[in-house]
Amino acid sequence: MWSKEEQELESMESSLALSLLEDDFDFLPTAFERRQKFQEVLKNILPYLGSDETKIILAEIVIALKLEGIVGKTLSERDAKMIRVLNEAIVGEPTKKQQALKYAYKLLK
Repeated sequence: MWSKEEQELESMESSLALSLLEDDFDFLPTAFERRQKFQEVLKNILPYLGSDETKIILAEIVIALKLEGIVGKTLSERDAKMIRVLNEAIVGEPTKKQQALKYAYKLLK
């Protein structure tokens, strides 16, 4: 059993932790900011990728996953497998592939 003081202290710590979590959300980039960053990074990388459609699509996937915080600085085997699956899903679907490439080429103009 906890004493009344310990319960109050636990409650205050919990409340402080929750308020800190809520404050952290203020620092997270908005969807608009992430989209802008995605476009900026992709636009800078595209000239180095040439016309290789697979590389362009892979770049889009990796940039998006990094901006969303799904993958970190280094890619684990699990991350690589996820990227491979996403790439295959996009390349295997003509409409999705066309959309991904159209988006990239639009940034080059």
